[in-house]
Amino acid sequence: MKYNILSALVAIIISSCVNPRSKEESNIKDQSVLQKQKIFYSVNENTFLLTSPSESAAKIVDSLNSSPIHNEYYTIDSTVKIIIIGEKNNWKKVKVVEPVWLAERYIGWIPKRSLVAFQERNIKQIRSTGKAKNVNLIKTHLSESDVLKANIVNTIQNISKDNGVSKIDLSSLENINLALSIFERYSALVEEGNQSHEKEILEMTKILKKSAIRSQIKNFPKIRKAYYLLIKDEFWDRDINVAIGGAKNTILKLTGGYFAANLNKREIQTSLLNIIKKLRFKQCQYRWYEGQADYTYFTIESHNDDFFVY
Repeated sequence: MKYNILSALVAIIISSCVNPRSKEESNIKDQSVLQKQKIFYSVNENTFLLTSPSESAAKIVDSLNSSPIHNEYYTIDSTVKIIIIGEKNNWKKVKVVEPVWLAERYIGWIPKRSLVAFQERNIKQIRSTGKAKNVNLIKTHLSESDVLKANIVNTIQNISKDNGVSKIDLSSLENINLALSIFERYSALVEEGNQSHEKEILEMTKILKKSAIRSQIKNFPKIRKAYYLLIKDEFWDRDINVAIGGAKNTILKLTGGYFAANLNKREIQTSLLNIIKKLRFKQCQYRWYEGQADYTYFTIESHNDDFFVY
């Protein structure tokens, strides 16, 4: 029984993905001319990088950020600057060139329909009002400063229009991880902005940070509830009841005869800890029957929803 429960848990919190090298890559058309011309693109929505040009292709695993209990995947959004390095039918092989810390690893296939020209928006408007005016200035030759400004402006606009985390279907662990990765991307962009010596960029970075914090406060309780709903039915089938508590859904409660043994509680807690800490749960409670007064609980040292990490 013990190992069946642990196996069920692992099945819920792990999403696996192979990363094969497609044999079709030998047929990729060379796109070196595009690279020399420095024609830059972005994407119109959050997009996974795939291992090959196919809807059924595996998503590329982010091995640096994955853990033994779940995988992270390479995703890109409208804040990144990319170039095309290959094509096949309605697919493009792309490489991220900005932000620079993604450039060496973020290479993969995306649908052609996801591509849009890289855009810089009206930066003065957002600096003074915190809102992006819907004016597009297409550039194919941008300085590093231009790219950073465009990334910050586009990200603020996405948050203000609720086009980021709020638009994600949170009915799968994969998409919950995607939502968390977007917050990580906000954080990385704020860190980059704060390293600038340009007053304009520093001012816009402050706006971005405030916008990101508002989004965290709004969305983390929803994400925690989605995680609870995701595991609730699965564990119910195994005679474990899952509930959620706290004003902001910060307490996870598990009840079942399986938790009569303290060792089982600790093993489940160890397996869950990474994801529930990322989700900013504050406590995890274990009971082996409903109404048990002397239940076991683990305090989780996680950030508050309004704490911005970078």
